[in-house]
Order: sequence, then C-alpha cells, then structure tokens
Amino acid sequence: FRGSWVVEANTDTQLSFATQSLQPVDVMRVPAVQDYTPRHRLVAAFAYGSGEHELTVTAARHASSPLAALVVSQLRLTSVLSEDGNSRHEALLSLSHSGEQFAHVRLPSGAQLLSAIVNGSAVKPVRGENGTIALPLPGGSANMDTVSARVLYELSGEPWRSTGKRKLEPITLLGDAPILATHWTVHAPEGFSYEK
Repeated sequence: FRGSWVVEANTDTQLSFATQSLQPVDVMRVPAVQDYTPRHRLVAAFAYGSGEHELTVTAARHASSPLAALVVSQLRLTSVLSEDGNSRHEALLSLSHSGEQFAHVRLPSGAQLLSAIVNGSAVKPVRGENGTIALPLPGGSANMDTVSARVLYELSGEPWRSTGKRKLEPITLLGDAPILATHWTVHAPEGFSYEK
C-alpha cells in the first residue's frame, strides 16, 4: 500500500463511508503521523495503493442530550403516624452527582424540617420558597459511587378518630434528578391499621 486515510470525529457526529479501491484498516493499527495528535476519536482508517481511489464521507451531526447532574439511586421513606394527628417522616437518599453543590429537595406542604445529615455529618440546609431546601453536598464527592442524605421532618394534622383518611406525600427533588427506586414504610398509630 502507498498511503492511508485516517478519519476522526467528535462524539456527536455520525459518519458513513463509500469507498473505491480502498482497504479498511483497524484504527488501533494506524501508523503514527509525525507532529500530529488526533483531537477527537479515530473512527475509520483506509489504506490505498498506487491506483485511482475515492473516499466519500457523509456526516450527520446529532443534537446532544442533556444528562442529569444528580441521580438518586434509592429513596427510602419511613413515616410514623401518631393518634394526635402529628407524623414524623425520615427520608434516606442514596445519590450520586457530577459536581453539584446542593441537592434541592421539596418537603411536603406544611412540613417542619427537624434535621438534615449528609454523609453522616449534620448540615445546615439553605431554605428556599414553597418548602424547598438545598442540602449542601460534601466537597470532593462528585462522581463518588454514593452520597447519603437523611432528612427528618414533621407534619401536623387532625387527630385520628375511629376511621379517617390521610394523604401522604413524599419529598421530591427539583430539576431533572431521577429517582430510580423508592421504598416507603408507614407505621399507623397504635390500634390502627391502613389500606394502600
């Protein structure tokens, strides 16, 4: 073979090739070119001989998709309901993030925050509007497998009679943070039971 064509492309470009008198070459075996370092990934390589040859490249550029900067792999909720109508709730979050300073959480309407712990240390959340709080995430925790957060809050309500209904709402995360799994345990007041 007399020479070679090496094609590189950025990650959002899809290339297709039409060739004439070219031999495909494994991009891992492409000879180094003096004083040249690829800026993007190598996607194709072709060798050619002394005869006439042709390479036609067709490119399609795709729009990039935004990725969630924070993902909750598991949300575990425990709710303890009292006969006087008050209830205490614990939310345990296992999350990972790519460099966020805060995890933005919305508490149910009327909730009173009792404590917040991140990776075993008490934190002072920043309060926002409409029951939102911002839990500070530890420095250096970006791209760690798991950051744990524990939020304890209280809600007041009407005392229970012999029967009644109570709507329970979970905490929610603001933005595009997905929650991959949720487990919720509810403890009814003594002498009461509940249906889902």
